[in-house]
Parts: sequence; structure tokens; C-alpha cells
Amino acid sequence: MSGTLVSQTLSQNANGTYSGTVTVDVTHTNRHAASDEGMTKTYTLTDARVKLRVADIDHDGSVGLDDLVAGDRVTVIGTITTLPKKCNQSGFTAQTTIHKVIFHAHR
Repeated sequence: MSGTLVSQTLSQNANGTYSGTVTVDVTHTNRHAASDEGMTKTYTLTDARVKLRVADIDHDGSVGLDDLVAGDRVTVIGTITTLPKKCNQSGFTAQTTIHKVIFHAHR
């Protein structure tokens, strides 16, 4: 899934991963997440890896979460649980698990 950043409330964990939420205007998905395309969606991250491919816009000497701005491009990588088509779907709720988020500077 990819799109543009609306907002984020991420914090870095002691082990270098991140937890929090990322709100994205979704512009492209694969077939599994097709229902998210064209929507503004909030994803919850728990112990996810984050790559920051943005410039140091606040000139503090390091690239961090404070350098992200609304409109930056976002790629979200994760899994969505599914059941085989022949299984009973009643009572099943798909779970989305985000493993990695990549932020790119807006164009």
C-alpha cells in the first residue's frame, strides 16, 4: 500500500523499532487491500521497522520523525489475515499487521 502522509504519532522503542499510528491518503494497493484505495486510512504500528528517506529539514544534524511533513510519500508493508474461500467466514475479522513503513520526501 502506498500514498501520502496525512499525520503520524510514532515513537521509537528501545530496540530501534517504532510504535504508534500513521494516517495515509491511500493511492495504490495490491488486491488484498483493494478496499483501502482512495481512502484516508489510519494504520497502527507495533514494533515495526521504519525507514526515513527524507531530508533533514529542521537542520538539527540528524534525520528523524520531526523531519516528516504532510504530503511525504509513504509505503506501508504488512500482512492481512484471510481465510480460505471454502471456510466459514462468519465471525471472522481480518487483522492487518504492519511490518515496515518507508517514508520518502514529497516531490
